[in-house]
Amino acid sequence: MILAAMLLYSVIGYLLISRFVIGTVVVQGPSMAPALVDGQRLLVHRWFYLVRTPQRGDIVALRLPGEHEQLVKRVIALPQETIRFSGGRVYVNGDALDEPYLRGAATCGDALGSNTYRIADDCYFVQGDNRAVSLDSRAFGAVPRASIVGMIKQ
Repeated sequence: MILAAMLLYSVIGYLLISRFVIGTVVVQGPSMAPALVDGQRLLVHRWFYLVRTPQRGDIVALRLPGEHEQLVKRVIALPQETIRFSGGRVYVNGDALDEPYLRGAATCGDALGSNTYRIADDCYFVQGDNRAVSLDSRAFGAVPRASIVGMIKQ
């Protein structure tokens, strides 16, 4: 009886921790290279955004509506900001975004043209670091806060 109760509490504890505290994600493909590599397993801090909102530069795990797999991307623009792509650079609120994590790679934002886009309330614009191959907000749009599963700390 005691063993069954311990097993039940262990399972419940595991489910609560993995659902609300910490989980894992596996990087799928080269979209976050060189910072993260295909097949790399990472911890997702699910609780982190309970105490603060996502910030520009954060690496996050997200799940698009209707999708089972989680994506790993970097937050580029925040709610109510404007974003524009020009000459291989990202401009947020009119200022060129400093992106030291790109290590000289261009943004490749031609799909959106040089128009300026406003990010909706409670949405975030995310991109992979390897912009030439990343499927990100340039393709599926800004993601609602509810789609962000948690923060990835390196």
